Amino acid sequence: MTERVIKWSAEVERIFGDVSSDDRIAAWNGVKRSCPVGSIVSGAVMLKAPFGLWLDVGVGFPALLLITRLEHPTTSREYEDFGSQVGNEIRATVYRHDDKKRTLVLTEKPLNETL
Repeated sequence: MTERVIKWSAEVERIFGDVSSDDRIAAWNGVKRSCPVGSIVSGAVMLKAPFGLWLDVGVGFPALLLITRLEHPTTSREYEDFGSQVGNEIRATVYRHDDKKRTLVLTEKPLNETL
């Protein structure tokens, strides 16, 4: 399990750089102001992981659309066949800001729906 986490962390860092560095704190705070919870963003799928899709929404930080927040599909099997491949454009809503990982967490479901 740890190897998988390291693998995805390394891939995200390769694409977005070291988002956890101290010199990016001000930039992250700016992203939270420009992309508040409830705002609509769109971006290209950069990585497809077993737990969700990593998107580049053009803010210099990763955005993660978790499989549990996809409007469709609803099962792991459907997700494997899901048409959102790397490079496809997706539109979603900012669900929350993950300050620890400096990641926008996205949803396609209504904000009042729980995980």
